[in-house]
Amino acid sequence: MILFVMYICRFASGITNTYFATELHLDPFYISYINIFNLSGLVIGVIIACCMVLQKKRIQYIWVPGFLMMLLFHVLMYYSFDVQADEFNYYIPLFLQGLGVGLIMVPTIIFIISSVPASIGPSAAAMGLAIRYLGFCASIALINFFLNFMKRAVIIMPFRII
Repeated sequence: MILFVMYICRFASGITNTYFATELHLDPFYISYINIFNLSGLVIGVIIACCMVLQKKRIQYIWVPGFLMMLLFHVLMYYSFDVQADEFNYYIPLFLQGLGVGLIMVPTIIFIISSVPASIGPSAAAMGLAIRYLGFCASIALINFFLNFMKRAVIIMPFRII
């Protein structure tokens, strides 16, 4: 369930990249440079999570800061979406999202694989990939649902008498 929720939150980066392209009119080349901050946060998050796992820290102490980083990313992005914005304002939120994903991903994968006998370890890894894929599909479904919902609300609202 943790992996599923994380991948629903993770694929908000598609909305962010679409916003960069359509509202800020950034070219794909520059968007890829901005996403280096996300990638660097991911690498640092994985390194921190690996160090914490090697120190035998409880998984909850790694998950909670990871989800808090994801929450902070979503809050910062919610208040940062504007038609006139400076792309430098998005470096920290993108880094925080990568850091959060790195902190969540490592202990979750280790937990999935280590909680089963070694003989069915590959099946547990395949199940983790299936959950990741289902989280991706659910995030796309939620994005499309809310986009269609908002389009419908815009069409209905002009005819409503308040």
